Amino acid sequence: MQRDVQILSVVGCGQMGIGIAFVAAIHAEIPNIVLVDLSLDRAKQGRDALREQVLHAAKYRRIDPNRVNKIMDSVHVVAGIEELSTSSDGHTPDLVIEAAAEDMEIKQQLFARLAKHLPLSTILATNTSSLSVTTIARAASEVFEDAPSAESSAQRVMRLVEIIPGLQTSQDVIERASQFATSCRKRTVLCVDTPGFIVNRINIAAVREAIRMAESKEASYEDIDKAMVLGMRHPMGPLRLADFVGLHFTISRSVMQIIHKDTQDPHYAPPILLQRMVQAGWLGKKSGQGFYNYRAKA
Repeated sequence: MQRDVQILSVVGCGQMGIGIAFVAAIHAEIPNIVLVDLSLDRAKQGRDALREQVLHAAKYRRIDPNRVNKIMDSVHVVAGIEELSTSSDGHTPDLVIEAAAEDMEIKQQLFARLAKHLPLSTILATNTSSLSVTTIARAASEVFEDAPSAESSAQRVMRLVEIIPGLQTSQDVIERASQFATSCRKRTVLCVDTPGFIVNRINIAAVREAIRMAESKEASYEDIDKAMVLGMRHPMGPLRLADFVGLHFTISRSVMQIIHKDTQDPHYAPPILLQRMVQAGWLGKKSGQGFYNYRAKA
Protein backbone atom coordinates (compact mmCIF):
# COMPACT_ATOMS: atom_id res chain seq x y z
CA MET A 1 0.00 0.00 0.00
CA GLN A 2 1.38 3.39 -0.95
CA ARG A 3 2.36 5.52 2.03
CA ASP A 4 -0.28 8.19 2.65
CA VAL A 5 2.12 10.71 4.20
CA GLN A 6 5.04 11.47 1.89
CA ILE A 7 5.82 14.90 3.33
CA LEU A 8 5.42 15.69 7.02
CA SER A 9 5.95 19.17 8.44
CA VAL A 10 6.51 19.85 12.13
CA VAL A 11 5.93 23.45 13.23
CA GLY A 12 7.94 24.21 16.35
CA CYS A 13 11.40 22.78 16.99
CA GLY A 14 11.24 22.40 20.76
CA GLN A 15 11.44 19.13 22.66
CA MET A 16 8.01 17.90 21.58
CA GLY A 17 8.43 18.89 17.94
CA ILE A 18 11.79 17.16 17.61
CA GLY A 19 10.41 14.09 19.38
CA ILE A 20 7.58 13.89 16.84
CA ALA A 21 10.01 14.27 13.94
CA PHE A 22 12.27 11.57 15.43
CA VAL A 23 9.49 8.99 15.70
CA ALA A 24 8.21 9.81 12.20
CA ALA A 25 11.71 9.47 10.75
CA ILE A 26 12.88 6.24 12.38
CA HIS A 27 9.59 4.32 12.62
CA ALA A 28 7.25 5.62 9.91
CA GLU A 29 10.27 6.31 7.65
CA ILE A 30 8.62 9.41 6.17
CA PRO A 31 10.74 10.31 3.10
CA ASN A 32 10.47 14.10 3.60
CA ILE A 33 10.26 15.83 6.97
CA VAL A 34 10.19 19.63 7.06
CA LEU A 35 11.02 21.45 10.31
CA VAL A 36 9.57 24.94 10.69
CA ASP A 37 10.34 27.58 13.30
CA LEU A 38 10.33 31.36 13.67
CA SER A 39 13.76 31.68 12.04
CA LEU A 40 16.01 29.54 9.88
CA ASP A 41 18.60 29.43 12.68
CA ARG A 42 16.06 27.98 15.11
CA ALA A 43 14.93 25.43 12.54
CA LYS A 44 18.57 24.43 11.95
CA GLN A 45 19.08 24.10 15.70
CA GLY A 46 16.08 21.78 15.71
CA ARG A 47 17.64 19.71 12.95
CA ASP A 48 20.88 19.49 14.94
CA ALA A 49 18.92 18.33 18.00
CA LEU A 50 17.17 15.71 15.88
CA ARG A 51 20.52 14.50 14.55
CA GLU A 52 21.77 14.06 18.13
CA GLN A 53 18.75 11.89 18.93
CA VAL A 54 19.28 9.80 15.79
CA LEU A 55 23.00 9.35 16.54
CA HIS A 56 22.16 8.37 20.12
CA ALA A 57 19.69 5.76 18.85
CA ALA A 58 22.33 4.42 16.45
CA LYS A 59 24.99 4.30 19.18
CA TYR A 60 22.82 2.06 21.31
CA ARG A 61 21.70 0.00 18.30
CA ARG A 62 18.08 1.09 18.49
CA ILE A 63 18.42 1.75 14.78
CA ASP A 64 20.88 0.53 12.17
CA PRO A 65 23.84 3.01 12.16
CA ASN A 66 23.83 2.81 8.36
CA ARG A 67 20.44 4.56 8.36
CA VAL A 68 21.68 7.76 10.03
CA ASN A 69 22.69 9.63 6.87
CA LYS A 70 19.57 8.55 4.99
CA ILE A 71 17.35 9.71 7.83
CA MET A 72 19.04 13.08 8.10
CA ASP A 73 18.98 13.55 4.32
CA SER A 74 15.19 13.33 4.56
CA VAL A 75 15.02 16.27 7.00
CA HIS A 76 14.70 19.81 5.64
CA VAL A 77 14.33 23.17 7.36
CA VAL A 78 12.41 26.31 6.47
CA ALA A 79 11.82 29.62 8.21
CA GLY A 80 8.13 30.35 8.43
CA ILE A 81 4.88 28.71 7.40
CA GLU A 82 4.76 30.69 4.17
CA GLU A 83 7.70 28.66 2.82
CA LEU A 84 5.91 25.34 3.28
CA SER A 85 4.03 25.76 0.01
CA THR A 86 7.32 25.71 -1.91
CA SER A 87 9.40 23.34 0.22
CA SER A 88 10.51 19.83 -0.76
CA ASP A 89 10.82 20.46 -4.52
CA GLY A 90 7.63 22.46 -4.69
CA HIS A 91 5.39 19.82 -3.09
CA THR A 92 3.19 20.76 -0.15
CA PRO A 93 2.96 18.67 3.07
CA ASP A 94 0.44 15.87 3.39
CA LEU A 95 0.37 16.40 7.15
CA VAL A 96 1.37 19.32 9.39
CA ILE A 97 1.76 18.80 13.14
CA GLU A 98 1.88 21.96 15.21
CA ALA A 99 4.03 21.72 18.36
CA ALA A 100 4.07 25.32 19.53
CA ALA A 101 3.46 26.73 23.01
CA GLU A 102 0.30 25.68 24.88
CA ASP A 103 -1.44 28.96 24.17
CA MET A 104 -4.77 29.20 22.35
CA GLU A 105 -4.00 32.51 20.64
CA ILE A 106 -0.65 31.25 19.32
CA LYS A 107 -2.18 28.02 18.02
CA GLN A 108 -5.11 29.80 16.37
CA GLN A 109 -2.75 32.21 14.62
CA LEU A 110 -0.69 29.28 13.37
CA PHE A 111 -3.71 27.40 12.06
CA ALA A 112 -5.05 30.49 10.33
CA ARG A 113 -1.73 30.91 8.52
CA LEU A 114 -1.50 27.19 7.71
CA ALA A 115 -5.01 27.22 6.24
CA LYS A 116 -4.16 30.27 4.15
CA HIS A 117 -0.98 28.86 2.62
CA LEU A 118 -1.73 25.13 2.28
CA PRO A 119 -4.27 23.21 0.17
CA LEU A 120 -7.34 21.50 1.64
CA SER A 121 -5.68 18.12 1.09
CA THR A 122 -3.16 18.87 3.86
CA ILE A 123 -4.18 17.50 7.28
CA LEU A 124 -3.59 19.97 10.11
CA ALA A 125 -2.79 18.42 13.50
CA THR A 126 -2.08 19.91 16.91
CA ASN A 127 0.03 18.60 19.74
CA THR A 128 -2.03 20.40 22.37
CA SER A 129 -2.22 18.90 25.84
CA SER A 130 -5.59 20.34 26.80
CA LEU A 131 -6.84 23.11 24.51
CA SER A 132 -10.05 22.65 22.51
CA VAL A 133 -9.35 21.18 19.08
CA THR A 134 -12.71 22.49 17.85
CA THR A 135 -11.70 26.05 18.76
CA ILE A 136 -8.32 25.66 17.09
CA ALA A 137 -10.03 24.28 13.99
CA ARG A 138 -12.32 27.29 13.84
CA ALA A 139 -9.29 29.50 13.18
CA ALA A 140 -8.62 27.49 10.02
CA SER A 141 -12.16 27.93 8.73
CA GLU A 142 -12.31 31.65 9.52
CA VAL A 143 -9.60 32.28 6.93
CA PHE A 144 -12.29 31.47 4.34
CA GLU A 145 -15.16 33.05 6.26
CA ASP A 146 -17.20 33.95 3.20
CA ALA A 147 -15.96 31.19 0.92
CA PRO A 148 -17.65 27.84 0.18
CA SER A 149 -14.48 26.03 1.33
CA ALA A 150 -14.79 27.21 4.94
CA GLU A 151 -16.32 24.01 6.31
CA SER A 152 -13.92 21.70 4.48
CA SER A 153 -10.95 23.73 5.73
CA ALA A 154 -11.95 23.06 9.34
CA GLN A 155 -12.56 19.37 8.60
CA ARG A 156 -8.85 18.70 8.11
CA VAL A 157 -7.80 19.55 11.69
CA MET A 158 -6.70 16.62 13.89
CA ARG A 159 -4.55 15.68 16.82
CA LEU A 160 -2.33 12.58 17.16
CA VAL A 161 -1.82 9.98 18.92
CA GLU A 162 -4.63 10.51 21.35
CA ILE A 163 -6.91 11.23 18.41
CA ILE A 164 -9.23 14.13 19.19
CA PRO A 165 -11.55 15.12 16.35
CA GLY A 166 -13.09 18.56 16.52
CA LEU A 167 -16.76 18.93 15.72
CA GLN A 168 -15.73 19.82 12.18
CA THR A 169 -13.27 16.94 11.62
CA SER A 170 -14.15 14.52 8.82
CA GLN A 171 -14.12 10.73 9.19
CA ASP A 172 -11.56 10.49 6.39
CA VAL A 173 -9.11 12.65 8.38
CA ILE A 174 -9.66 10.54 11.51
CA GLU A 175 -8.83 7.37 9.56
CA ARG A 176 -5.76 8.89 7.87
CA ALA A 177 -4.48 10.23 11.20
CA SER A 178 -4.89 6.81 12.78
CA GLN A 179 -2.97 5.16 9.93
CA PHE A 180 -0.11 7.64 10.31
CA ALA A 181 0.07 7.08 14.07
CA THR A 182 0.12 3.33 13.52
CA SER A 183 2.97 3.71 11.00
CA CYS A 184 4.91 5.50 13.78
CA ARG A 185 4.45 2.32 15.87
CA LYS A 186 2.03 4.07 18.19
CA ARG A 187 -1.33 2.84 19.38
CA THR A 188 -4.26 5.18 19.15
CA VAL A 189 -7.27 6.03 21.25
CA LEU A 190 -10.24 8.10 20.16
CA CYS A 191 -11.73 10.72 22.46
CA VAL A 192 -14.20 13.55 21.97
CA ASP A 193 -12.99 17.14 22.31
CA THR A 194 -13.36 17.27 26.10
CA PRO A 195 -11.15 19.33 28.46
CA GLY A 196 -7.84 17.55 29.03
CA PHE A 197 -8.86 14.63 26.77
CA ILE A 198 -8.15 11.25 28.40
CA VAL A 199 -4.53 11.20 29.57
CA ASN A 200 -4.23 14.71 30.95
CA ARG A 201 -7.73 14.71 32.45
CA ILE A 202 -6.88 11.65 34.54
CA ASN A 203 -3.19 12.37 35.08
CA ILE A 204 -3.70 15.95 36.17
CA ALA A 205 -6.07 14.70 38.86
CA ALA A 206 -3.27 12.53 40.27
CA VAL A 207 -0.77 15.41 40.09
CA ARG A 208 -3.24 17.81 41.72
CA GLU A 209 -4.04 15.45 44.60
CA ALA A 210 -0.34 14.69 45.13
CA ILE A 211 0.41 18.43 45.39
CA ARG A 212 -2.45 18.95 47.82
CA MET A 213 -1.20 16.09 50.01
CA ALA A 214 2.28 17.64 49.95
CA GLU A 215 0.80 21.08 50.66
CA SER A 216 -0.99 19.80 53.78
CA LYS A 217 2.12 17.80 54.81
CA GLU A 218 0.24 14.50 54.87
CA ALA A 219 3.31 12.81 53.40
CA SER A 220 6.73 13.80 52.07
CA TYR A 221 7.38 14.39 48.36
CA GLU A 222 9.50 11.24 48.27
CA ASP A 223 6.90 9.04 49.94
CA ILE A 224 4.07 10.32 47.75
CA ASP A 225 6.06 9.46 44.64
CA LYS A 226 7.31 6.15 46.03
CA ALA A 227 3.75 5.10 46.84
CA MET A 228 2.59 5.65 43.26
CA VAL A 229 5.66 3.95 41.74
CA LEU A 230 5.55 0.89 44.00
CA GLY A 231 1.82 0.74 44.67
CA MET A 232 0.41 1.65 41.25
CA ARG A 233 3.39 0.69 39.07
CA HIS A 234 3.73 4.19 37.64
CA PRO A 235 7.16 4.62 36.00
CA MET A 236 7.58 7.95 37.83
CA GLY A 237 5.78 9.57 40.76
CA PRO A 238 3.38 12.47 40.04
CA LEU A 239 5.55 15.14 41.69
CA ARG A 240 8.70 14.02 39.88
CA LEU A 241 6.72 13.84 36.63
CA ALA A 242 5.45 17.39 37.14
CA ASP A 243 9.05 18.54 37.64
CA PHE A 244 10.25 16.82 34.48
CA VAL A 245 7.49 18.17 32.26
CA GLY A 246 7.52 21.66 33.80
CA LEU A 247 5.27 23.13 36.46
CA HIS A 248 4.12 26.15 34.47
CA PHE A 249 3.93 25.39 30.77
CA THR A 250 2.47 21.93 30.47
CA ILE A 251 0.80 19.34 32.67
CA SER A 252 0.71 21.24 35.92
CA ARG A 253 -0.35 24.83 36.37
CA SER A 254 -1.36 25.80 32.83
CA VAL A 255 -3.25 22.57 32.09
CA MET A 256 -5.03 22.77 35.44
CA GLN A 257 -6.06 26.33 34.63
CA ILE A 258 -7.37 25.33 31.21
CA ILE A 259 -9.40 22.38 32.56
CA HIS A 260 -10.64 24.48 35.48
CA LYS A 261 -11.78 27.24 33.12
CA ASP A 262 -13.51 24.83 30.71
CA THR A 263 -15.24 22.67 33.33
CA GLN A 264 -15.84 25.32 36.02
CA ASP A 265 -15.02 22.54 38.48
CA PRO A 266 -13.26 24.02 41.55
CA HIS A 267 -11.41 20.75 42.11
CA TYR A 268 -9.26 21.54 39.07
CA ALA A 269 -8.05 24.90 40.44
CA PRO A 270 -4.23 24.91 40.83
CA PRO A 271 -3.19 24.39 44.48
CA ILE A 272 -1.71 27.41 46.27
CA LEU A 273 1.62 25.60 46.71
CA LEU A 274 1.93 25.13 42.95
CA GLN A 275 1.10 28.77 42.28
CA ARG A 276 3.71 29.94 44.81
CA MET A 277 6.37 27.68 43.29
CA VAL A 278 5.73 29.12 39.83
CA GLN A 279 5.88 32.66 41.25
CA ALA A 280 9.26 31.80 42.81
CA GLY A 281 10.57 30.55 39.48
CA TRP A 282 10.64 26.94 40.67
CA LEU A 283 9.47 25.44 37.40
CA GLY A 284 10.94 21.96 37.74
CA LYS A 285 14.00 20.17 36.40
CA LYS A 286 14.68 22.70 33.65
CA SER A 287 14.99 25.58 36.15
CA GLY A 288 16.97 23.46 38.61
CA GLN A 289 14.31 23.52 41.30
CA GLY A 290 10.81 22.17 41.58
CA PHE A 291 9.50 19.71 44.11
CA TYR A 292 13.06 18.37 44.01
CA ASN A 293 16.43 20.13 43.74
CA TYR A 294 18.23 19.41 40.46
CA ARG A 295 21.12 21.83 40.88
CA ALA A 296 24.54 20.21 40.91
CA LYS A 297 25.82 19.74 44.44
CA ALA A 298 29.14 21.43 45.25
